[in-house]
Amino acid sequence: MRSSEKRLLIDDNDPLSRQQHYIFPILWGELLEGFEYNLGPGFGLTRGSDHVIMKVNLELERFVGAIFGTSPNSSWFH
Repeated sequence: MRSSEKRLLIDDNDPLSRQQHYIFPILWGELLEGFEYNLGPGFGLTRGSDHVIMKVNLELERFVGAIFGTSPNSSWFH
């Protein structure tokens, strides 16, 4: 290994002041049948975190299942 390369090990964590950890209370809902969303603010728990961030997820799982069809055991990902 070259001296300029750094090995990334699972126990080689950044110092706590540089880590980013958040907690998110969320609002979940359904816009149309099969079209779900969730959104909410994230509150930083460490100094390296932003104070507040916003997350938005849109889920189209039922539409994808309708395109590809369902599997025999009613699970899309098998």
